[in-house]
Amino acid sequence: MPELWVAIGVVAAYQIASSFVRWLKWNQFIPYFIVLILSLLIYISSTEFLDRFVRYFMAPVDVAGFLFQVGTTFIAGLVGVLIFVFISKVLRLRHYRDYNPYQRFFEIKPLQFFFFVIFYMPIIVMVEELVFRVTMIGLAHSDEITFLEEAFLIILSAIVFGLAHWSKESQGHAVYATIAGLIWGVSFTITGSVWVPFFAHFLHNALAMSLVYVRHHFTNQPDEDESRV
Repeated sequence: MPELWVAIGVVAAYQIASSFVRWLKWNQFIPYFIVLILSLLIYISSTEFLDRFVRYFMAPVDVAGFLFQVGTTFIAGLVGVLIFVFISKVLRLRHYRDYNPYQRFFEIKPLQFFFFVIFYMPIIVMVEELVFRVTMIGLAHSDEITFLEEAFLIILSAIVFGLAHWSKESQGHAVYATIAGLIWGVSFTITGSVWVPFFAHFLHNALAMSLVYVRHHFTNQPDEDESRV
Protein backbone atom coordinates (compact mmCIF):
# COMPACT_ATOMS: atom_id res chain seq x y z
CA MET A 1 0.00 0.00 0.00
CA PRO A 2 1.33 3.50 -0.84
CA GLU A 3 1.07 4.82 2.73
CA LEU A 4 3.35 2.07 4.01
CA TRP A 5 6.08 3.05 1.59
CA VAL A 6 5.64 6.71 2.56
CA ALA A 7 6.20 5.78 6.21
CA ILE A 8 9.25 3.68 5.31
CA GLY A 9 10.59 6.58 3.27
CA VAL A 10 10.23 8.92 6.24
CA VAL A 11 12.10 6.44 8.44
CA ALA A 12 14.88 6.26 5.85
CA ALA A 13 15.00 10.06 5.65
CA TYR A 14 15.38 10.26 9.41
CA GLN A 15 18.21 7.71 9.45
CA ILE A 16 20.07 9.45 6.63
CA ALA A 17 19.69 12.84 8.34
CA SER A 18 20.70 11.40 11.70
CA SER A 19 23.84 9.75 10.30
CA PHE A 20 24.77 12.97 8.50
CA VAL A 21 24.27 15.04 11.67
CA ARG A 22 26.32 12.61 13.79
CA TRP A 23 29.11 12.73 11.22
CA LEU A 24 29.19 16.53 11.29
CA LYS A 25 28.64 16.57 15.10
CA TRP A 26 25.67 18.90 14.80
CA ASN A 27 22.73 19.14 17.18
CA GLN A 28 20.93 15.78 17.42
CA PHE A 29 17.51 17.47 17.26
CA ILE A 30 18.05 18.55 13.66
CA PRO A 31 16.84 15.18 12.23
CA TYR A 32 13.71 15.48 14.39
CA PHE A 33 12.84 18.84 12.89
CA ILE A 34 13.57 17.61 9.37
CA VAL A 35 11.17 14.70 9.82
CA LEU A 36 8.53 16.91 11.46
CA ILE A 37 8.60 19.35 8.54
CA LEU A 38 8.54 16.50 6.01
CA SER A 39 5.65 14.73 7.73
CA LEU A 40 3.69 17.97 8.08
CA LEU A 41 4.00 18.55 4.33
CA ILE A 42 2.77 15.00 3.70
CA TYR A 43 -0.16 15.34 6.09
CA ILE A 44 -1.39 18.59 4.55
CA SER A 45 -0.93 17.20 1.03
CA SER A 46 -4.29 15.40 1.09
CA THR A 47 -7.53 15.54 3.02
CA GLU A 48 -7.24 11.87 3.99
CA PHE A 49 -3.82 12.35 5.57
CA LEU A 50 -4.88 15.56 7.29
CA ASP A 51 -8.06 14.00 8.74
CA ARG A 52 -6.03 11.10 10.09
CA PHE A 53 -3.52 13.49 11.67
CA VAL A 54 -6.30 15.47 13.36
CA ARG A 55 -7.87 12.27 14.76
CA TYR A 56 -4.64 11.40 16.56
CA PHE A 57 -5.12 14.51 18.72
CA MET A 58 -8.85 14.20 19.41
CA ALA A 59 -10.08 13.15 22.83
CA PRO A 60 -12.57 10.24 23.14
CA VAL A 61 -16.22 11.29 22.94
CA ASP A 62 -17.44 8.63 25.40
CA VAL A 63 -16.52 7.79 28.99
CA ALA A 64 -15.53 4.21 28.17
CA GLY A 65 -13.09 5.37 25.51
CA PHE A 66 -11.61 7.95 27.87
CA LEU A 67 -11.14 5.41 30.67
CA PHE A 68 -9.57 2.97 28.21
CA GLN A 69 -7.04 5.56 27.12
CA VAL A 70 -6.27 6.57 30.72
CA GLY A 71 -5.82 2.93 31.73
CA THR A 72 -3.61 2.22 28.74
CA THR A 73 -1.52 5.30 29.56
CA PHE A 74 -0.81 4.22 33.12
CA ILE A 75 -0.14 0.61 32.16
CA ALA A 76 2.26 1.61 29.37
CA GLY A 77 4.02 4.14 31.59
CA LEU A 78 4.43 1.85 34.59
CA VAL A 79 5.43 -1.15 32.49
CA GLY A 80 8.13 1.03 30.96
CA VAL A 81 9.45 1.94 34.41
CA LEU A 82 9.44 -1.72 35.53
CA ILE A 83 11.35 -2.78 32.44
CA PHE A 84 13.79 0.08 33.00
CA VAL A 85 14.44 -1.15 36.56
CA PHE A 86 14.72 -4.75 35.37
CA ILE A 87 17.28 -3.94 32.69
CA SER A 88 19.21 -1.58 34.95
CA LYS A 89 19.46 -3.91 37.94
CA VAL A 90 19.32 -7.43 36.51
CA LEU A 91 20.90 -7.30 33.07
CA ARG A 92 23.58 -4.81 34.16
CA LEU A 93 23.81 -3.11 30.79
CA ARG A 94 26.85 -0.99 30.11
CA HIS A 95 26.81 2.42 31.75
CA TYR A 96 27.51 5.74 30.18
CA ARG A 97 27.92 8.95 32.12
CA ASP A 98 29.63 11.68 30.13
CA TYR A 99 27.33 11.31 27.11
CA ASN A 100 24.13 11.65 29.11
CA PRO A 101 22.30 14.76 27.75
CA TYR A 102 20.38 15.09 31.03
CA GLN A 103 23.43 14.88 33.30
CA ARG A 104 23.43 18.60 34.03
CA PHE A 105 19.84 18.45 35.30
CA PHE A 106 20.86 16.13 38.13
CA GLU A 107 23.09 18.88 39.51
CA ILE A 108 20.49 21.65 39.71
CA LYS A 109 18.39 22.66 42.72
CA PRO A 110 15.10 20.85 43.48
CA LEU A 111 12.88 23.74 42.33
CA GLN A 112 14.81 24.01 39.09
CA PHE A 113 14.51 20.27 38.56
CA PHE A 114 10.75 20.52 39.16
CA PHE A 115 10.43 23.16 36.42
CA PHE A 116 12.59 21.02 34.15
CA VAL A 117 10.22 18.06 34.57
CA ILE A 118 7.04 20.12 34.24
CA PHE A 119 7.96 22.45 31.38
CA TYR A 120 11.00 21.15 29.47
CA MET A 121 10.47 17.40 29.50
CA PRO A 122 6.95 17.47 27.95
CA ILE A 123 8.31 19.36 24.94
CA ILE A 124 11.01 16.77 24.31
CA VAL A 125 8.56 13.90 24.82
CA MET A 126 5.99 15.39 22.42
CA VAL A 127 8.64 15.96 19.74
CA GLU A 128 9.72 12.33 20.04
CA GLU A 129 6.13 11.07 19.88
CA LEU A 130 5.39 13.16 16.81
CA VAL A 131 8.49 11.81 15.08
CA PHE A 132 8.53 8.15 16.11
CA ARG A 133 4.85 7.37 16.56
CA VAL A 134 2.66 9.84 14.64
CA THR A 135 5.04 10.07 11.68
CA MET A 136 6.74 6.67 11.48
CA ILE A 137 3.61 4.68 12.37
CA GLY A 138 0.68 7.01 11.88
CA LEU A 139 1.38 7.90 8.26
CA ALA A 140 0.61 4.33 7.17
CA HIS A 141 -2.05 3.52 9.75
CA SER A 142 -5.12 3.46 7.50
CA ASP A 143 -8.09 1.09 7.47
CA GLU A 144 -6.36 -1.05 4.85
CA ILE A 145 -3.26 -1.77 6.93
CA THR A 146 -2.72 -5.42 7.80
CA PHE A 147 -1.60 -6.81 11.15
CA LEU A 148 1.83 -7.73 9.76
CA GLU A 149 2.31 -4.28 8.24
CA GLU A 150 1.29 -2.67 11.53
CA ALA A 151 3.67 -4.89 13.51
CA PHE A 152 6.45 -4.15 11.03
CA LEU A 153 6.00 -0.38 11.48
CA ILE A 154 5.93 -0.64 15.29
CA ILE A 155 9.13 -2.69 15.32
CA LEU A 156 10.81 -0.46 12.75
CA SER A 157 9.97 2.74 14.62
CA ALA A 158 11.14 1.15 17.90
CA ILE A 159 14.48 0.19 16.37
CA VAL A 160 14.98 3.69 15.00
CA PHE A 161 13.95 5.12 18.39
CA GLY A 162 16.64 2.95 19.98
CA LEU A 163 19.23 4.04 17.42
CA ALA A 164 18.39 7.65 18.22
CA HIS A 165 19.61 6.96 21.77
CA TRP A 166 22.72 5.06 20.70
CA SER A 167 26.36 5.97 21.04
CA LYS A 168 29.55 4.05 21.74
CA GLU A 169 29.04 4.82 25.42
CA SER A 170 25.31 4.04 25.56
CA GLN A 171 24.54 0.73 23.89
CA GLY A 172 22.59 -0.35 26.96
CA HIS A 173 20.37 2.70 26.81
CA ALA A 174 19.74 2.08 23.11
CA VAL A 175 18.56 -1.46 23.91
CA TYR A 176 16.19 -0.17 26.55
CA ALA A 177 14.94 2.67 24.32
CA THR A 178 14.06 0.10 21.65
CA ILE A 179 11.94 -1.85 24.17
CA ALA A 180 10.31 1.37 25.36
CA GLY A 181 9.63 2.30 21.73
CA LEU A 182 7.70 -0.95 21.33
CA ILE A 183 5.56 -0.05 24.36
CA TRP A 184 4.79 3.46 23.13
CA GLY A 185 4.15 2.18 19.59
CA VAL A 186 1.68 -0.49 20.70
CA SER A 187 -0.15 1.97 22.95
CA PHE A 188 -0.41 4.38 20.02
CA THR A 189 -1.79 1.81 17.57
CA ILE A 190 -4.38 0.27 19.93
CA THR A 191 -5.79 3.65 20.96
CA GLY A 192 -5.21 5.75 17.84
CA SER A 193 -4.28 8.69 20.06
CA VAL A 194 -0.95 10.47 20.40
CA TRP A 195 -1.90 11.49 23.94
CA VAL A 196 -1.63 7.94 25.27
CA PRO A 197 2.04 7.33 24.35
CA PHE A 198 2.80 10.97 25.17
CA PHE A 199 1.54 10.78 28.75
CA ALA A 200 2.89 7.23 29.19
CA HIS A 201 6.29 8.37 27.93
CA PHE A 202 6.20 11.47 30.13
CA LEU A 203 5.09 9.47 33.19
CA HIS A 204 7.93 7.03 32.64
CA ASN A 205 10.58 9.73 32.17
CA ALA A 206 9.34 11.80 35.11
CA LEU A 207 9.31 8.84 37.51
CA ALA A 208 12.63 7.41 36.39
CA MET A 209 14.49 10.72 36.40
CA SER A 210 12.95 11.84 39.70
CA LEU A 211 14.09 8.63 41.39
CA VAL A 212 17.59 9.14 40.04
CA TYR A 213 17.58 12.81 41.05
CA VAL A 214 16.51 12.09 44.62
CA ARG A 215 19.25 9.51 45.11
CA HIS A 216 21.86 11.61 43.35
CA HIS A 217 21.00 14.95 44.95
CA PHE A 218 19.97 14.09 48.49
CA THR A 219 22.32 11.20 49.26
CA ASN A 220 25.31 12.77 47.48
CA GLN A 221 25.91 9.39 45.86
CA PRO A 222 25.77 9.56 42.05
CA ASP A 223 23.50 6.79 40.89
CA GLU A 224 25.07 4.50 38.33
CA ASP A 225 21.64 4.19 36.71
CA GLU A 226 21.38 7.93 36.06
CA SER A 227 23.43 7.38 32.94
CA ARG A 228 20.67 5.31 31.37
CA VAL A 229 17.60 7.50 31.87
